Amino acid sequence: MHTIEQYILATNNKNAGIVGFLRQLIFSCSKNITEKIAYNFPFYYHHGRLCYVYAHDKGVSLCFCNGAEIKDPFNLLDTTPNKQVKSITFKDIKDVDYDKVIPLLHQSILLNEQKAGIVENAAFMQGIENHMPVKP
Repeated sequence: MHTIEQYILATNNKNAGIVGFLRQLIFSCSKNITEKIAYNFPFYYHHGRLCYVYAHDKGVSLCFCNGAEIKDPFNLLDTTPNKQVKSITFKDIKDVDYDKVIPLLHQSILLNEQKAGIVENAAFMQGIENHMPVKP
């Protein structure tokens, strides 16, 4: 598999819609995000690995490469066998809650920027606070 489009076409229709929607959400977070197939999955990069999307029998997982470092006030993230990566699995496109997923993506971007030395610690902490949703 060489392109994201081929990956999407290889999934079932329901999962293809979820993968396409997650792809749009990811790209909406920054114009500097790039994508490529790695390890047979669509990976997204912003100053390093940001996340990847994994379609499987039970739905589609959005996997955060630095998930162990992300603040998750809604307890959406599940631990994967790789302790650094955390994921959210969606069984239907209507399960994707924009107001909860986007802040997690923004945090992941900020973490990568901090690690790359683009954002200093004070600006990083302020950025995290700005992207934390308020619990209802």
